[in-house]
Amino acid sequence: MKYFFTLALVAACFVPAKAATCNPSVQEVKTIPYTILGETLNFDIGYLPDAISDVTITAEFLGDLNAVVSADVQLGASTNICTLADSEDSSPLLGLGLGLDVNCGKDSKTVTISAEVFNQDHSTISMAIDAKLGVTSLLCNDQGTISISYVKSCPSACIPSVQEVKTIPYTIIGETLNFDIGYLPDAISDVTITAEFLGDLNAVVSADVQLGASTNICTLADSSALLDLSLGLGANCGKDSKTVTISAEVFNQDHSTISIAIDAKLGVTSLLCNDQGTISISYLKSCPSTCVPSVQEVKAIPYNIIGQTLNFDFGYLPNAISDVTVVAEFIGDLNAVVSADVQLGASTNLCTLADSSALLDLNLGLGAYCGKDSKTITISAEVFNQDHSIISIAIDAKLGLTSFLCADNIGTILVSYLQDVKDCASSSEPPVTAPVAPPVSPPVPAPTRSETGGDPHFTTWKNEHFEYHGQCDLILVHDADFADGLGLDIQIRTKIVRYWSYIKTVAINIGNDILEIEGSADSEDAEAHYWFNLEYQGELDTFAGFPVTQKLPSVYKRHYSIDLSSKYPGASIDVHLYREFVRIKFNGDESFYGNTVGLLGDVKTGKTLARDGVTELNDFVDFGDEWQVLPSEPMLFHQTAHPQFPELCVKPEDPRGERKRRLGESNISVEVAEAACAILKDPLTIKDCVMDILNTQDLDMVGAF
Repeated sequence: MKYFFTLALVAACFVPAKAATCNPSVQEVKTIPYTILGETLNFDIGYLPDAISDVTITAEFLGDLNAVVSADVQLGASTNICTLADSEDSSPLLGLGLGLDVNCGKDSKTVTISAEVFNQDHSTISMAIDAKLGVTSLLCNDQGTISISYVKSCPSACIPSVQEVKTIPYTIIGETLNFDIGYLPDAISDVTITAEFLGDLNAVVSADVQLGASTNICTLADSSALLDLSLGLGANCGKDSKTVTISAEVFNQDHSTISIAIDAKLGVTSLLCNDQGTISISYLKSCPSTCVPSVQEVKAIPYNIIGQTLNFDFGYLPNAISDVTVVAEFIGDLNAVVSADVQLGASTNLCTLADSSALLDLNLGLGAYCGKDSKTITISAEVFNQDHSIISIAIDAKLGLTSFLCADNIGTILVSYLQDVKDCASSSEPPVTAPVAPPVSPPVPAPTRSETGGDPHFTTWKNEHFEYHGQCDLILVHDADFADGLGLDIQIRTKIVRYWSYIKTVAINIGNDILEIEGSADSEDAEAHYWFNLEYQGELDTFAGFPVTQKLPSVYKRHYSIDLSSKYPGASIDVHLYREFVRIKFNGDESFYGNTVGLLGDVKTGKTLARDGVTELNDFVDFGDEWQVLPSEPMLFHQTAHPQFPELCVKPEDPRGERKRRLGESNISVEVAEAACAILKDPLTIKDCVMDILNTQDLDMVGAF
């Protein structure tokens, strides 16, 4: 038998460690409990980047506000933001229904400040509470909360491929066409140059093509080539072209210009052509390595020996420059474990999991249960940097391994924090230096479709169907290397309705662009509900350089399609809306999605793998929970929603029992639903369709597939 541990170290950073993209949206929420009369709550936000847009700040105080005269909110050392529940205007108190009795209420205000003011000093936001009467009630979890949202600057992505095409018209007899390419970067691979002349070539004896001041490339339409072009002596429109390959060394010596010197003995005698010269260049340039200041590492060790100590080697990781939050979690047959001590390095005790007092908290008793225990602590960068060679979990299993209820008992450690940018730059990977291969037509992989929507139903890359019922933000797909490093992230936000759930919103991130789409429960609402780079209904003709089309088949249906054909022929990402239900479809082959990870499973094997890329999770509840969006990953949605990790995905109560009872009360029978869905071809899709109709009691749900 094995045991499952999870240890997560989370720092205040919202950039994935291995992503090649920069998410421009900054959204931060912080909460501090209020425990001391007249306390000032100081929210540390000094680590947040500068803003390039106005900054929206929402300040909220939850508690026994009848006892509070005022709470002054201040940015940095001197910028007053607002006052909550002040005494000069008692209307906030009455508005909250507090009066003078003992009530639990809140006051909140939202203000907008300029990027200039925010950037001058955003080390802290403070909430100074003047409580004249003290906190008199136990009805509230007294606390202050600050929410911040704005846009930061993102560096432009560096694409190593250089492809340049230039055309110059030929209008003067004997003209030399000079193509200015001096602005192009040096090459790190062989350079392919195609030179072409289009025109009345019977009048041209030769066209010499030269790189820089002295490197001859080729000659177009010399006398021997005329017959090959079937031009003869008449007034014909033809062309000659040649492709040559030169070394990076020769190209870099002088590529200020490429010239086509045309020797036209007879002049330009025909008006049949748009006479012109064209130069096409392709090669690889050097890209500065992407420096991402966050560190995120996942490791897994199986637990299979009684009393085993799991040692996770993290000595190679760089030092931290931020506080490190450690969330240690134990999942396994906890009735057999007395304690599990978690330690950083040689001597720093972090916490103890599943000690004898915690077992009852987990409702484990003496029976064989699969359960968990977790604790959260924060350590300073100084302590972490002294010794983070190893993080160990020492397990004291007094009774041995007595249960087989846990599927995969494994110790997993997730480490994430901020490192120094200079360390980040020095440890970045070197640029790609592979040469440019000549164009070859590769075999075309068989096209594939994968989709997600409805109840929600997930169809993996291997066309396997499963359901996951939970409410939270989830990672549908992630590929840091998508489109030569632009990166692809797709997150979905699910919502529970009684005993089932559905996809409410989808957010897609490619490069520096974010597109968020959601539907509407109002069947008469034909308005497009989307946010482009946080702007509601922003101009949406292209997305990260890819064309976008919108269609409105009916008032309650809307289709969005991102055409990826310029990079992946025949590929697209489609979002279909049916009322409030969102469905995401992928069209293409493995050249498009072959490196993705997430809820659609492993492309090669079809396995539903955990984040470590090794552990297979056959329980779809565990698999869905595994891909909940973490604080260390980009927030793609324009606003946060409950729950956010470390709070776990919300589950419906007794989904099987409630579903069975509801089906017994349905006005639409299974037979009627099956008849409506019979127009669909795939048996598993028909099954999904039937379930959605029974859940919603809406026969038109077949139109969502």
